[in-house]
Amino acid sequence: MSTVGTNITVTRTLSGGAATDVSCVDDTIDLGYLGAGRFNVTWDDNVGLTTRRATFTFSVGAPATGYTGDFVDVVPPALPDRPVRLEVDSCFTNPAVAYASGNDIYVSEYQGPKTSCRLSVLDLGVLPAGTYNVTWGVPGVGVRFMVQQPGPTSPCTGRSTITPMPGGAARLHFEDPYPGYTPTFGLPTVTQIDDWPSMFTVVQPVADTAKSFVPGAPPSSPICHAEELNLEPLSDGYHQVWWWYHVNAGGSESYTNAFPFSFLSQNGTVQCSSDPGVLLTPSAVEGAPVKLAVNFLYLYLGWQWTTAVHVEGHTITVDIGTFFEGPSDSLPSCQTYQANVAPLPAGEYTVVWRFDRDRQIITTPLTIVKPTRQRAAHH
Repeated sequence: MSTVGTNITVTRTLSGGAATDVSCVDDTIDLGYLGAGRFNVTWDDNVGLTTRRATFTFSVGAPATGYTGDFVDVVPPALPDRPVRLEVDSCFTNPAVAYASGNDIYVSEYQGPKTSCRLSVLDLGVLPAGTYNVTWGVPGVGVRFMVQQPGPTSPCTGRSTITPMPGGAARLHFEDPYPGYTPTFGLPTVTQIDDWPSMFTVVQPVADTAKSFVPGAPPSSPICHAEELNLEPLSDGYHQVWWWYHVNAGGSESYTNAFPFSFLSQNGTVQCSSDPGVLLTPSAVEGAPVKLAVNFLYLYLGWQWTTAVHVEGHTITVDIGTFFEGPSDSLPSCQTYQANVAPLPAGEYTVVWRFDRDRQIITTPLTIVKPTRQRAAHH
């Protein structure tokens, strides 16, 4: 065995057996004390006149400071052109070690006698874009995360959406009125994917002059920003996106989250979401009643509703009152709320939907056109 920097070379000579024999020969090599870092192993087996070579990479954790608990976390941002790092909480003497093979990463932290818990960082090196599976401790305990280059920050449109992508993936357009002062948003990362319930956890660094969510903070303004991220191919059913802001202000760090974005998916297409989608008749024509509808995800099937419409000038206000009448253990479902508006003159209108339960307000434009004139038939 020889070691040069972070490159470890092992040569083993094997003898015996026939050319057609297949056998597994285990060996253990004591590498001694290794400092934190990423190491490349080249293992050569000399069998007769041939040499068989295997290579793999492992990472030894570097000490870090911060919160300790039972977790393995991704350190944002996880980009395909930068080293990807994991935070590992270990309660054992030996440092955590990670082994990477393709899209599977195994973290070993249960070695040596127990000691006080400590935080360490594992440098996995540059990983291609994709979804990675992290396992630690015992089989079946793990998490998935994504390495990707987020899309450019996009303008706010008034709602978050999910768009199917080629190959089955889904594109998330997420927007949120962040309550702050002069924030600078970093790149978001999908740090955790849970299967049941289906949940995507996203962490986005934010640098600001102060924290608006602590007691005594000065009044803040909602600052809308929109981000574009890829998600895994969506299974049928209910999904949630939890968006966490890692806020750095005044030299201290803390986390605050946006309101969760949830949606129902069927055959890769979103049926409805917690950001209502407004549905209009194909055309709104002067002199004819206008039918308005909004599609919304509610967590229970038992919600009933009433609608009141008020028109003032070119503003149409639709108040939706909801009340509960049904079992509380029902599955999430899509609910369509409808409103009928009396005939209006042609022109540009603004429709304001107000939901009393969530105090949510949605504003959408509406154009009413003059009816098309038809020529009399000639005989």
